[in-house]
Amino acid sequence: MVSVRITFIVCKDKKEIKIRPIASMLILQLVLGFLLMNTQIGITIVSYIAKAFTNLMGMTLVFFYKNLLIVPCFDTILSYT
Repeated sequence: MVSVRITFIVCKDKKEIKIRPIASMLILQLVLGFLLMNTQIGITIVSYIAKAFTNLMGMTLVFFYKNLLIVPCFDTILSYT
C-alpha cells in the first residue's frame, strides 16, 4: 500500500499508472508471506535462509577482524621508520 501511495505522489501523469501489475505483486507477496510463515515447508525454507545469512555474517566478521587488526600494527611499524 505504501508503494502505491508513493507512486501516486511521485508520478506526474496519474492516468498512466498501471494498477494491475502493482495489485498482482501485492497479492503475490501476501500469498508467499502466508505460505512461508504458516506452513512447515515455508518455515524450513526461511530457517535455512536465516542460517545461511548468519554464517555469511560470521565469515565477514572474522575476515574484517583479522584484516583490521593488522592495520594498526602496520601503522605503528611505519610510524617508527
